[in-house]
Amino acid sequence: MASGTVLFRVDASHFLGNGHVVRCVALAETLIEHGYCCVFACRDLAGNAIDWLQRKNFDVVVLPTPEKIIEPQHNDFSTWGQSDPQWDAQNSAFCLQHYCAAWLVIDHYAWSAAEHELLKPLAAKTLVIDDLCNRPLAADILVDSGSHMNADYDPWLKSSSTRLLGREYLPLRKKFRSLRSVTYAKADIQSHFLISCGATDAANYSLALLKIVAPVLAQGKLRVTCVLAANAPHIQQLKDYCQSHRGTQLVIDPDDMAGLIASTDFVIGTAGSGVWERCALGKPSAVLMAGEDQRNNFNSLVQFGGGCDITKAANCFAICRDKVLYLLKQWYEKPYSDLYQHQKSAWELCDGQGAKRIAQKMQQAAA
Repeated sequence: MASGTVLFRVDASHFLGNGHVVRCVALAETLIEHGYCCVFACRDLAGNAIDWLQRKNFDVVVLPTPEKIIEPQHNDFSTWGQSDPQWDAQNSAFCLQHYCAAWLVIDHYAWSAAEHELLKPLAAKTLVIDDLCNRPLAADILVDSGSHMNADYDPWLKSSSTRLLGREYLPLRKKFRSLRSVTYAKADIQSHFLISCGATDAANYSLALLKIVAPVLAQGKLRVTCVLAANAPHIQQLKDYCQSHRGTQLVIDPDDMAGLIASTDFVIGTAGSGVWERCALGKPSAVLMAGEDQRNNFNSLVQFGGGCDITKAANCFAICRDKVLYLLKQWYEKPYSDLYQHQKSAWELCDGQGAKRIAQKMQQAAA
């Protein structure tokens, strides 16, 4: 049994969503089972997940809001932390200087090797979670559960770094692991689907999708649940809409996301890290991209049959109404053979054991 502190430096915001925090929580849950104490350090940005983490009984060091907020740009990852990356790292190191952790885990698209090095004195070893493969990184262990190959990282990472690459290293929360076999074995048609466009859904894809599927729901044969965080910027619009439309339910900050997904047939939404949680439960996704960082997930899911593309031909960030309606008709057409095939493909894409594999590698590296 291991011991010591694992310090996570990760943020959530209206722009980032909660995906980075969620995958860190998945790893933290497993590390706690291995005897580690896990602490999160998060910047106080609009749309943060600090309260959510505290409700899950994690210790959270709240890092101050930047004095100068940078407007994030979709095509410039260095702006995604909404502050100057060097200032962000230096301030993080200062606020956390009293820690002497066994591991530092960094999940931060705006940082590169220069920022990672500034935090190295905080821990004996560093693990970086990243899936962009577009800049130098400094880590004892890199986790990229996307489609990048070992050679892709040769320009960006020292050869001495351990590279944990591919879907076998997808960190999923333990509830998804425990429900996996039960959910797929059941596999009954529920006539119930989910709309999930990220916790905060800054672009308000959820409302656009609800309006598209409204004529189908009005027939009374299907129902939809839309899920969002309480701090989502368009939450009131979604509340008002769902209260006045048949077959539509809004769930805010669900305590049991795994159970909610398990109660559905499939999910319509964006291609964030949540697509792999759905796959672990055998639930395919009809997907679009909310940002460039979701391209690997989007491509892998569609390529291997775990989901379908619902985007416009010339714009993978825009919803194609006709594709959504065609998919609903096709997947709910008896004897449901197309839906069953996509459920099988989704289930085969992710076994839910990634966090365990990462924890084992961390223990081996620390021995």
